[in-house]
Amino acid sequence: MQTKVLITIDTEVRTPSDRPDAFDHDVLGCSRSNSRGAYWIADKLKSYGYPGVFFLDVYGSGKFRGAPYRELCDRLLAGGHEIQLHTHPDLMYDPKRQSMHEYSLAEQTTIIRDGMALLREWTGKAPIAHRAGSYGANKDTLKALHANGIFLDSSFFYRHGNCRLPFANLNSPFKADGIWEVPVTVHPRPVRRLGISLPFVKRYGKLDVNWMSGPQLCKAIEQLHGTIPYIVTFLHSFSFTRRQANGFVPDEAAIASFQAMLQLLAENNIPAASFEQIDAKHLETYAEAQPSASPRES
Repeated sequence: MQTKVLITIDTEVRTPSDRPDAFDHDVLGCSRSNSRGAYWIADKLKSYGYPGVFFLDVYGSGKFRGAPYRELCDRLLAGGHEIQLHTHPDLMYDPKRQSMHEYSLAEQTTIIRDGMALLREWTGKAPIAHRAGSYGANKDTLKALHANGIFLDSSFFYRHGNCRLPFANLNSPFKADGIWEVPVTVHPRPVRRLGISLPFVKRYGKLDVNWMSGPQLCKAIEQLHGTIPYIVTFLHSFSFTRRQANGFVPDEAAIASFQAMLQLLAENNIPAASFEQIDAKHLETYAEAQPSASPRES
């Protein structure tokens, strides 16, 4: 099986902040304290010839008025990357409800419709894929996506407490409610108690530059390669800074993990893909040989 890697970047402000440079810092990477945001990530990926999938939280435009969302989209698209919909509805709708699963089906349908309209205004085309902020999707999210003509989703995070999609599938793509779900790829991590590894207890972590060291991330990719059609890797537009008492500093460990991942893909000729390049026939063929989407055990 040929495995392709989807390099996904959740592109958003870290917190609803009143910092005057919040968008420049967390999204663009154009502030004094962060020069490695979305623009730096896009340029780094382009230097390797890889497309990035930038899941853009469009709803921040309701709070960060005047922020250069259109300019950001223009630059990402010009670099050969793609922009898909990322839903953090609290920034535009109800600040007390942060996750999609906290909204009704009708509300989610409106939220997705409005977000698609913004991306269509900024990019000239509608998104074809979606990821719920904090993985906070439920089955109504899938129905709302279907109603709006989006048929690819990457919100499912196995065993994540905020993900309310009731499936037991791990990393394999599956179809539910007419939507192809391409899960956030996870990998088992050792659980230790009192210095002892517990072999029968599994904790799953995503393939995230902030969650795994370079060797851990590369090992996970190597072990998963050839077992699933798509490996979904993860970072944020603000992944490469960390907060200290005196402000933000570069996150050298995350930078090293990102670089190690890119080198691994290049050295092993592992292709990177975008959601626009996902082959539905490939998914259908793969799914025919796999169990159908199954409910999660309670």
